[in-house]
Amino acid sequence: MTDRNDEPPYPIDAISLLKTDHRKVKNLFARYESAGDFRTKHLIAEQVFPELELHAQLEESVFYPAYEAMTGKKGTHLVADSRLAHAHVRELMSELQGIDRDEAAFEVKFHELMVIVREHVAEEENAMFPEAEQMLADQLEDLMDHMVELKQQLTISPERAITFRGLLSRLSPLRRGYQNETLKTKYVDNQQYSHYVTEARPRKQAGNAEGYVDNR
Repeated sequence: MTDRNDEPPYPIDAISLLKTDHRKVKNLFARYESAGDFRTKHLIAEQVFPELELHAQLEESVFYPAYEAMTGKKGTHLVADSRLAHAHVRELMSELQGIDRDEAAFEVKFHELMVIVREHVAEEENAMFPEAEQMLADQLEDLMDHMVELKQQLTISPERAITFRGLLSRLSPLRRGYQNETLKTKYVDNQQYSHYVTEARPRKQAGNAEGYVDNR
């Protein structure tokens, strides 16, 4: 198992993929904070929004169900908190879309968004991910494959440049289709999840790094 204090240059499993997303958003936040004018900040914010929504979809559709199924009540509590954080982030992003011409209001609301996201990331990386590394050790590479597949479904488009509104308009139907076909997101017990891992989907193919799509 790779030392999590020395992350690889590319994702090798579900946790490192999610941490890569975290780092990308952290870097965008740093660029926003150092930007000298509102136009630049607004352009950076427009990059942040779809990154956050896409990342939330990967966690909610793939990672959280697997984690919750294997960790019992504690996992259920952490996942519930994380879903609430995602809901709060989505609410803030929606509000920001409505005040994008009001510089002062936008700055205040975006700062609130950054606080919520940073707190959420810290909770995941300090509480959820270490436990997932142990409980899901033999599934992390396969979960990464599913997240990569979903990420490709959500991001591949003729124009390739995805706007926040365009992404949101496609997320719900794609998410439902993906869940209905493969994940279902809810398992009655761990035996069902084990059946899914071992039988209900294709086994991982060689060269998982080649399947990773880096959207940076």
